[in-house]
Amino acid sequence: MGETKRAHLAILYILEVATILVAILLVVPSLDHDRRERMESFLHPSVENTRVLDAKDRHDFLFRLANASPFAIVALLIAFRIRSLHDAPPQDKLQNEKTGSA
Repeated sequence: MGETKRAHLAILYILEVATILVAILLVVPSLDHDRRERMESFLHPSVENTRVLDAKDRHDFLFRLANASPFAIVALLIAFRIRSLHDAPPQDKLQNEKTGSA
């Protein structure tokens, strides 16, 4: 494997890991986001409070998922590129086959 191919793969691996980390951080909910509202719901439980918080949770989840989806798609594209670079034959063998030398 040539040095440029190895460097290209290293850069792609770093981008892959960084992209996956960003996607995970965007999907994981913030714990402090609605702590005050949750405490109020626990202190004064009602069906309406529960419905409102459940609706807000669903909305927040969909919002985080929508923000993380482009990063997941980019991670998949980088993974496909890494896979194609691993499967590609080395350039020296291609040159030798074209010229007919062994």
